[in-house]
Amino acid sequence: MSDCISKVLQIKDENFPFEDDVDEIKVEGLTHLVFYGKLTYTSERCENCGQPNEKNSIIKNGFKKSDIKILKSQKHQRCYR
Repeated sequence: MSDCISKVLQIKDENFPFEDDVDEIKVEGLTHLVFYGKLTYTSERCENCGQPNEKNSIIKNGFKKSDIKILKSQKHQRCYR
């Protein structure tokens, strides 16, 4: 995981770990820089019933792929994938 990328993007949240992989892609004629990683966190309550997560009793199953837009710098758009 790259600490350098989070410093350059000025992201201080520890739930955004970055991989060392960065791609430059074109979408609708615009160049985007794509940074990869997995958003991780421990939920305080169950999203469905509201039960408190005591002693990490809530188990998350699965992943959801998302693009998170990050403020653009210079001429490139950026997103976290």
